[in-house]
Amino acid sequence: MPLQYLNGALPLPKTDGFNLGEISEELFNNVNISASLISLIDCAKIGAINEGKEIFHVITGDIKGFFMKDHTNQQLWAVYDGNPTTELVSELVEYVPKIVQDGKNKVNFSCIDCMIDEAQMLASDLVLKDLPLFLREVALNPSYSIYVAGKAYGAVSAALTSNELSLADNVVSLITFGAAKFANVAFSEYMDEHYGKTTTEDLATHSNNTYLRVTTDGDSTPLFPIFETDYAHSGNNVNLIKQGNDIIGGMLRGQWKPAQDALTIESLSDDVKNALKTAFTIPKAFIPGIAEFTGNLLCPVNTYAS
Repeated sequence: MPLQYLNGALPLPKTDGFNLGEISEELFNNVNISASLISLIDCAKIGAINEGKEIFHVITGDIKGFFMKDHTNQQLWAVYDGNPTTELVSELVEYVPKIVQDGKNKVNFSCIDCMIDEAQMLASDLVLKDLPLFLREVALNPSYSIYVAGKAYGAVSAALTSNELSLADNVVSLITFGAAKFANVAFSEYMDEHYGKTTTEDLATHSNNTYLRVTTDGDSTPLFPIFETDYAHSGNNVNLIKQGNDIIGGMLRGQWKPAQDALTIESLSDDVKNALKTAFTIPKAFIPGIAEFTGNLLCPVNTYAS
């Protein structure tokens, strides 16, 4: 548990072996594309936007987002952002995909003891009810590639959306930014098995299911929930490298291990470390804007074509 590192009950482990090398320029560009789309969430509305992109559905509520067609690059995107849900304490409950629950299709799904954070699953349920709109576009555009992106608690919706799409026999490229832990080890192992690409070349080519979990130094969100022992991350971690206020590249760290929390803690200021010792939920001030991941991308004023 991160708290044991924060309060000194356990010494921080050595972290030299976690960095597996810098990511390729192509993969770095893909990260920037995803981050730039997330930056549009606050100004998203149905209609055409620049560069051949068209938003065809907007999501509002605790989890915000949109569904988009990119005609130029033949891509379909589901993009999410969200704030912490504080009505419920962190508690793990059984995970059963919606596509399995409705029983309309025979789905090959097996994930023994898989559990998801209840509060975040309930918030994501409201998003997943709109997924048939996305699946309709998938059916109408069979040659389009599928991409799903999410930030903070929108990362949970992104991961669950990706799994629903994958179970419906689609290849999905999933990327999250600043995700908190939202599932137990069993679910995280399931996701790593089904999105198990570990090289930057595989992640950049999107030739099969991929899952990239992006973090950046100074962001404490990946440590949450601080006081729980049964939560784990999934996906292949890329930590973005900062030079001053600019993002200049990324370091591949591979699939998550508990000791990797030490890497996050090492990047935090003493004030943040002290605040985290009593933080049961993520203070909103601790959640970085998407510009923290991309250097200077913000919701543009001239997003929509005239």
